[in-house]
Amino acid sequence: MDAMHQGPEFQAPAEGLQLQERLDDARTEILEASDQAAKDVESREAAEKLEKEKAEARGARSKARAGPGARAVTADLAEASAADFEGRAPKASEVFDDFPSLKEMEELLGGEPRALRDLAGWVAQQVGVDRCHVEAALQLLQDGGSVHFIASYRKEMTGCMKEQKLHDIEREMKRGLALETRRRQVALELQSRGQLTEERKKHLLEAGTEQDLDDIWAPFQHADGMGASMGVGMGA
Repeated sequence: MDAMHQGPEFQAPAEGLQLQERLDDARTEILEASDQAAKDVESREAAEKLEKEKAEARGARSKARAGPGARAVTADLAEASAADFEGRAPKASEVFDDFPSLKEMEELLGGEPRALRDLAGWVAQQVGVDRCHVEAALQLLQDGGSVHFIASYRKEMTGCMKEQKLHDIEREMKRGLALETRRRQVALELQSRGQLTEERKKHLLEAGTEQDLDDIWAPFQHADGMGASMGVGMGA
């Protein structure tokens, strides 16, 4: 009987020790989780700081290269071409500065090309993504953000867009930039020859691909040395 009455009294300290151990384990887990969260925040802040510094450096380079007057094909595209030759695709921010202005093209052609007037809408149509998310992605790319950075740390701005879709947007954006740059090149060259008629302005505005622009330029490509040079420079 004495042993039966003593049983719970001996069990109580053991149960107390087990409870204390569980509390200690819980505290340890909480501290580890807090430490990991702090590390994640530091890592994210470091990544954001690095991307910001890269964007500022690229912006400074672009401003240093920019000349007065209307923008023509500048060192931005030369650098992008060199990057392609070296096997490295040019980043979005490396070619954005060469994008023709809406005012420039309106004065030149008397209208606004679709990709120039609404690049986000044009890209959204090509990739099948909501315009608002495309617009946010384009702005982030223009600011110098990488696809990986945007997909990892700017999900709330792009609708949780995956890296592949962001790559699609970047590709179509560059295609739109190239299309408008080529459109301006053809228009300026025709203007310098006195061949930029109202009909050709209309055709240039309606051209939806680089091949359309090449077809407009083809009759003048080998008219003289200047034309041949222009054709080579435009990829003809």
